[in-house]
Amino acid sequence: MALPQPLPELSPDFRHTWTLAHSECRYKLDMLSNAHFTPRPPLAGSSAEGLKVPSLKMEETIPLMVSDATLQAPEERRAPRRHVKDQAELTPDEKAAVRRTRKAARTKRLQDKVERGEMSLADRRARDAKLQEKNKAAKQEKGPLARPPRPTCCSNLRKLPLCR
Repeated sequence: MALPQPLPELSPDFRHTWTLAHSECRYKLDMLSNAHFTPRPPLAGSSAEGLKVPSLKMEETIPLMVSDATLQAPEERRAPRRHVKDQAELTPDEKAAVRRTRKAARTKRLQDKVERGEMSLADRRARDAKLQEKNKAAKQEKGPLARPPRPTCCSNLRKLPLCR
């Protein structure tokens, strides 16, 4: 095996230029990393004495983790998270709640019309009476077969309150 040969002596000029190039390269790499970068302290001298600035100023680092909320548009943040159900998917209680909501909104709109003067109170009463007559006629037209007849005894396997 060959013995390692001693390194040749480098000239002081070459060593000086190499040191300057190496320190400049390290400085640029530190600037690029920015994760733990501390800026160089200002040079001590007559120019720094006149300025009343701190000798060392820390820079804020760029946040490594950013929340998803800052990346979303405002309408995406306010978007509903729940699934909007179709009319066929609603339970009977939910259907009744939807109907009550629509009915309350309709009543409020009619009341606002009366208050603004677009409809008189007599017109509103006439409208309500006409609707009641129309609903009554529709119920009579359907007749007693509109609803299935209620069992009077234990015709099915469940016990009804009438059979006790």
